[in-house]
Amino acid sequence: MMEICAKNIANRKKQTIPHTLGSKSIARKKYELEIEIGRIYSRGEMYSIAHKRKDGSFVNNEAREKSELLDIQNKDTTSDEDAYIKVFGKEHPGRVRVTNGVEDPQSDREKKSVLLLNKVKTKAKKIKDTIKKCGHQVLDRGNGNNNKDQHILDDHDLDDDEQMAQDPKV
Repeated sequence: MMEICAKNIANRKKQTIPHTLGSKSIARKKYELEIEIGRIYSRGEMYSIAHKRKDGSFVNNEAREKSELLDIQNKDTTSDEDAYIKVFGKEHPGRVRVTNGVEDPQSDREKKSVLLLNKVKTKAKKIKDTIKKCGHQVLDRGNGNNNKDQHILDDHDLDDDEQMAQDPKV
């Protein structure tokens, strides 16, 4: 057990560019962003996000230089993955990263979550359209009279849903 501990200490000392996500992994942050924003992030984009402070500055000069190199390589290559490999080198032996059309379970889960989110937004838009077609007043079914105390929907009540449904990124 002590051998593993010593090995971990030595490996941590080799890491010269810390990330700013605390105990959250870059993969978990990527997943959360993709669900929240509704688009897939590349490894290069995640590098920049994970190594910047809240004020937008990089954690150190080495992180800033790597990010700038990554931006330059992205312009020169066709693939974000190729640019990342040119800047940071190939993966460690024995580590497998699924790319080129073969989906791993995590990316499949991410896509399913985005699809589900889009379905919910579409359903909300249909409900909004139905409310607009049927009128803004809600009838009191008990005695057939209009209930004047109830809130009458107006166009501002559902504007956020319409903006989300029309968002091309999602």
